[in-house]
Parts: sequence; C-alpha cells; structure tokens
Amino acid sequence: MQLNWGIIGPGDIVRRHVAPAMSRVAGHRIAAVMRRNAAEAEAFAREFGAPRWYSDADALLNDPEVNAVFIGTPPASHAGMTLRAAAAGKHVLCEKPLACSAAEARAMIDGCRRHSVRLMVCHYQRYNARHRRLRSWVKDGVLGRIVSARIVFASYSPPVPGQWRRQPEISGGGPLMDLGSHCLDMLQYLCGPVERSEAVLGYREGQSVEDEATLLLRFRSGAHGTVSTYWTARVPEGTAASVELWGTEGSAAASPLQSKDSSGALVLHRPGGVEDHSLGPGPAIHDAVIEDFRTAIETGGPVLAPPEDALAGLEIIDRAYGR
Repeated sequence: MQLNWGIIGPGDIVRRHVAPAMSRVAGHRIAAVMRRNAAEAEAFAREFGAPRWYSDADALLNDPEVNAVFIGTPPASHAGMTLRAAAAGKHVLCEKPLACSAAEARAMIDGCRRHSVRLMVCHYQRYNARHRRLRSWVKDGVLGRIVSARIVFASYSPPVPGQWRRQPEISGGGPLMDLGSHCLDMLQYLCGPVERSEAVLGYREGQSVEDEATLLLRFRSGAHGTVSTYWTARVPEGTAASVELWGTEGSAAASPLQSKDSSGALVLHRPGGVEDHSLGPGPAIHDAVIEDFRTAIETGGPVLAPPEDALAGLEIIDRAYGR
C-alpha cells in the first residue's frame, strides 16, 4: 500500500524531518500541501516535489489522490482538522500534542474510529533506538523492579511578542503541554500507565501560560516518577532533555530525548559496573514513524504511538491545569 500524503501546516519541523522522510521512504509520497499563504504552499510543494498545493484545508481533504494527512498546525486546530480529515476518509498522523484537552482527544479517537480511518500521534521519541533499548531493559528485568523514573525537558525560551506558544487559546498551555506531552508519553512507554498525579506550576509575571511545571506521578506498577519542564531555566547541556530509570537491580540514563537519529548517551549502572551503550547517528527516526503508520493501515495492526496513550497524558495535563 502506498500512502499519498497531504501535509496540512508545513512548518519548520515538517520541513526538516517529516517531509524528507515522506520523500525518501518507499511506499510514501507527498501528493499535496496546504498552507494559508498560497505562495508559501507552492514553494514548499515545489521543494519536495508535490504536484499540488492549496491554501484551503478542505480543498486538500477533497483531493481524491490523498489517502493520509499529516497535521502540523498549532494544537488548537488539531481536533477540528482531524475530524474533518476522518469524515473525508483520510488516515491522520497528527503532530503532538494530540489536542488541547482530553475531551478533544476523545472526540478525535471516536471520530476516526467511526469513519474507519487510523489515527496516530507523532510521538517520535518512542522510535529512538536508545529509548527502545531502555524499554527492553525494563521488560527483561535488567533493572529489576522500577522504583523511580525522572524525566527533564527544558529550554530557555523568554517571551516573544506575538508568539503563539504563549497564547493558550492556540497552544493549549505552556511547557507542560509543549514539552510535557513528550515526557508523559515517554514515561508511559517505559513504565506503563499512571494512576495518580500532582502538579506544581509557575507563571512568569504577565504571562497567561505557565513557564515552569513539575509533575509527581505514581504508576500502576507502584513506581514513582517526576516530570520537570521549564522555559525559564538555563539547564546544562546533557541534562536539559534526559530520562533516568532507577530500579532494584540497576539504573539507566539516556539523553538527549529529542535526537532525531537516535544518537546520544545511554548508560547502564549495575552492581558489576557501568556499561556505556551510547549510539552515534543512525537512520532518521521519522522514517520509522511514517512506515509504522503505513504498516498499521495496511495490516490493521497496532502502532507504537497509539492515540489512547496521548489521551492518557492529556488527562494528566488537564488535572494539572485544574480543568
């Protein structure tokens, strides 16, 4: 089966990672591009060899050749765009966060199921070879019983006038929504479902979204976890995006989280010594993301990053925001 992609909202991440994957992986091609600015849509389409471009989303969704869409628009539009795509019979791969609330995510999942199309969220960090090895260590008991998990995802991002990420009606929230959605997905992938959560949020004066967020989690397994996301901290390189697992038989740490080719540090600590499992650059992770999606559509099988896990993360974020 070939996926003829329609890209809605081709921003920087799409240009650098998603569109190149669609252009080089067998079984995928970019059939159409949509951006409100018609000239920018045309330029992007020509850059990646797409035969058609649109300035209206419904025009792309009505394109009979397009059978799957990538939604790369800001979060507030994800739910509505996904429901329109599902009604048009298109499979949907959606940028994170899946939605701005758990209620929106439920509607997206239900709508895609109702129209018999697949929905997946682009939580690409699950496809990182280091993170998959971490998961195998957990599953195989290499670390023993997991006692605690800690994940940090921080950047120094002072306010910029007009920045949509600081407008909650567009972004859905601050770093907890932007970065924390990745963190919660990764910890669920490694440690399983979360049964309890508490949150502490910090707001910079005059800002309508939080700049600092810390979550305390209890997993169904009994393990504890913490999530730390910041836009205000100058965190040392190597620790600004990292995950640590501490178990009864050993511990492990990986960084950076956001590597797009699996490269980075991975260290295993056990009573017998320290093992370095760090990796150099490997295949582009987004190649595996889109191929997993295509295979799931073709076979009816599961995806590595199901929307139900994203929904569970949004339920935690909803509680943190008091809604």
